[in-house]
Amino acid sequence: MPLDDEDAEIVRQLHTIKKGDHPLEVEEKFQVLLERYKNNFKLKFIYNEFRIANASHLPRTRPQILLGGPIGLNYPNIHSYFLFEVADVVCLTCVEKAYSYTSAIHCSPNSLFFEILTKLPPGFHPDFYWDNQIEHRHYIPPGIEIAPFPIVASVCHTFLHKSIEYVCELFDKVISISSFHGDLLRKKYGDKVIDIPFGINWASFNRTVEPQWDNKSIDLCVTFSEHTSPAYANKRNQLLQWVREFNEKHPGRFSIEFLSDLTMDKYLEVLKKSRITLNITGVHGSYNYRTLEAISTGSMVFQYDWDGDFFENKFSDLFQDEVHGAGFNKDSFEKKLLYYLENPEITQKIAKTAHVYLEENYSYKKLYEELIRKVKESSIQIPRKITGKQGYFLVDMIYYYQNSLMQKNMVYGVLGVDEQESWIRFNNLMILTLSLDLTGLGCVMLVAEVPEPLSRLKHADLWNLCQNFYQSALASVPLEYLWIVRWNYFLLSLEMKMASKMDFQEVAALLEKTTPAAFDETRIIFKYYVDDERFPEYNLSPKRAVDSIHPFTQLNIDLLKSMNNPEERARLHLAYAQGLFLKTMADTSFTMFPRRT
Repeated sequence: MPLDDEDAEIVRQLHTIKKGDHPLEVEEKFQVLLERYKNNFKLKFIYNEFRIANASHLPRTRPQILLGGPIGLNYPNIHSYFLFEVADVVCLTCVEKAYSYTSAIHCSPNSLFFEILTKLPPGFHPDFYWDNQIEHRHYIPPGIEIAPFPIVASVCHTFLHKSIEYVCELFDKVISISSFHGDLLRKKYGDKVIDIPFGINWASFNRTVEPQWDNKSIDLCVTFSEHTSPAYANKRNQLLQWVREFNEKHPGRFSIEFLSDLTMDKYLEVLKKSRITLNITGVHGSYNYRTLEAISTGSMVFQYDWDGDFFENKFSDLFQDEVHGAGFNKDSFEKKLLYYLENPEITQKIAKTAHVYLEENYSYKKLYEELIRKVKESSIQIPRKITGKQGYFLVDMIYYYQNSLMQKNMVYGVLGVDEQESWIRFNNLMILTLSLDLTGLGCVMLVAEVPEPLSRLKHADLWNLCQNFYQSALASVPLEYLWIVRWNYFLLSLEMKMASKMDFQEVAALLEKTTPAAFDETRIIFKYYVDDERFPEYNLSPKRAVDSIHPFTQLNIDLLKSMNNPEERARLHLAYAQGLFLKTMADTSFTMFPRRT
């Protein structure tokens, strides 16, 4: 594709920069171009490449940030483009084929952070490490706890709360998705948790999306569909029913469009054509991508304010109600919606006011500047109290409590169980034995860690190894925690098609008579799911899971509600285990269990 006129001019002027030019002279030429082409992302990336290549020769006028990201990361992307405006950036790219960029360091799940530090470009000394959504399929360098600078992570997916808890254990600062979410996390993690709008998971899209103010052909667009996940507490479905009833009550008066599963281009086109965009968030917080996408495209946000529920998600948390959009509840829904549909001039005024307010207050640049300021002002202890083995374990647990695909990235965590007391160690080894990638380094390290006399089994099959760990755990586990070991082993047995009817009955009876006692969730692996097609609701495999794995999602939400109540959390874990047995007895014949030989 040929360069457009703007890009061609940029390239032409960049060619005037001679190799023999002093870096300061080149810097001045870049500043002229950056001022002229403020919204050209390609130029920002080229400028960052220049800054990183010459880091040892240029005065340090900007922060230096080491950036993490998803496994399979496309770099550069929208997050890094805007970060280039305020900082010099080197990105860790966990991809199959290495990028040839000066500002990219190629990594694999095996790459230790010490190794990464040796690959930093000359003169690049990070002010801090940051990842914008770390708990969801993102690469985390094993050994990151040795970083000689702050390590910071944003989190977003509250339905992955168990993973987020391990993020909070490992990282110096954690940025919550909302102030309400932050308040919950602070009950356990105190000032480790900081608030920045939207957790910097998203920000204003005003510089990437053009608004449309005229020729609005849709009065109200509904761009989401029904969803039964506990993350929405059935509120999505209720809201959709309210809209249908409203439409039936006012037939033909308004253009109300129900559209979902759109391509991004088609989706943005729909928002631009809509006077009003209906929105509802989940338990994660008061805003989602749709909130800011609607404002950026010139549509007024009409958003449900959660009420009658534990979670407090109000449109007015960061925006002014009826000035930048409108919040509503069940009682005010019809009256408010009718008012805004009948007054398009007011709707447009609100949409325009919100568009300006969003860019002035919540641009990526402003939020990144706030991130830099808050990290700089933070008091962070380095070196950290976490040992290398503990850090390895925490990284693997962040992966473990996501989905089964992420478990293949677990490598060094098995080293961390070496520092745990006997029954916890054997419980964890029992689970890791059947969780690690058979062809990966983690499995090799597992066999190397096997204690005598189990070391003789290094060439034996993993199921036999798992059984030996189970027997060792049983020999030392306190009675009040016996159910955890039995539960974990039973689920492993199901996956291996080795569970018997007797096993089922014994564990069911044990769960029935158990009084839950608080346990150390950070150190003890609790198996939440079964990688088995017979239990789709308890399956974290993306190919097998159904309806957003409802029991696990609901448990994560309930655990979030009980941040500082270990006794209640123990009860929730026991109830979760009992739930699987009740479902099994109701839906499945005992013939599913092979006869024990």
